[in-house]
Amino acid sequence: MHKLEDKNTTLTPLSLINKLGNFDLDPCGLQHHKTASKIISLPNDGLIENWEGRVWLNPPYSDPKHFLNKLALHGNGIALVLNSTDTIWFQEQLRKASAIKFIKGRPKFMRLDMSEVSIMRGVVLFAYGKENAIKLKDSEIEGYFRHL
Repeated sequence: MHKLEDKNTTLTPLSLINKLGNFDLDPCGLQHHKTASKIISLPNDGLIENWEGRVWLNPPYSDPKHFLNKLALHGNGIALVLNSTDTIWFQEQLRKASAIKFIKGRPKFMRLDMSEVSIMRGVVLFAYGKENAIKLKDSEIEGYFRHL
């Protein structure tokens, strides 16, 4: 299980998430960072909890595979991950997701103390489900969109 103070904890700017609409669940969230109606945060494990509705997912960057696979099976949500095109998990999601958007530039994320932090690579958004692909395509987030 991940600790809150480790490198896996970066908070997605709410301004980015809000461009994608409302989400019912964030299985990797923090209670004070309102990314969805229901937030699962440590010490609870979002992987073993039941997922319902539209999911926002910013999984631990050190090992996103299991969370992404669960979202692919769930079939309703959007995930933000590092642009790691050379990894096995990324290649697998290209076959499982409905759409992808390579975000232009690098959004500023936040640390637990809400200070801004730049991350080491660009990020992408994977959409799962037709409606999420449409929301991703129609969002005002700049970048390159592609149906998969």
